[in-house]
Amino acid sequence: MINSHNKGDIGEDFVNQLAYKSLLKYWCYPSVKDEEGDKKEICDLLILFKNICIIITVKNYKFNGNHERYFKSTIEKGIKQLNGAERRLFNLPREIYIKHPDREKEKFEKTKYDTIYRIIVNLGEGLEFYNIRETNANGDFIFVFDKETFEILLTELDTISDLIGYFEKREELFKGRNSVMFQGE
Repeated sequence: MINSHNKGDIGEDFVNQLAYKSLLKYWCYPSVKDEEGDKKEICDLLILFKNICIIITVKNYKFNGNHERYFKSTIEKGIKQLNGAERRLFNLPREIYIKHPDREKEKFEKTKYDTIYRIIVNLGEGLEFYNIRETNANGDFIFVFDKETFEILLTELDTISDLIGYFEKREELFKGRNSVMFQGE
């Protein structure tokens, strides 16, 4: 039997492998930790490209027909994790050092990043519909992707510029709308 911790690890591994095998290989930091601090995980996947920081949290909860419980387990927890990761990366009074799998550890240059994308990837199965965007308490836009959509993004788009362009257009389309539900693939 797979417990929730193992399911989380399986989900993170899936997303990290997908990102590392894609166009994002050189810019992705899977299961990034504060290497010289408490060594706790900051987020499931961090992608740094030029002035862009993409913070990703992965959820792997199976939908069992209870929408309220499901959204609390995925969206609410995901938003809290994204907020915590962003606070650690950008608001700690000390320097953070991170490690890319193919390089030595490096200082996270928090002043370099003026664009932040926040993403929840939900790998759970059986979901009939989901809200494809959320906002945090500050009104920051949060992308919500299911497994299929995230996989298509990372396998079909050819360049990181295409991916960023997609994020920009998606945010432009859905920002300011109260709720946008998506049903199907």
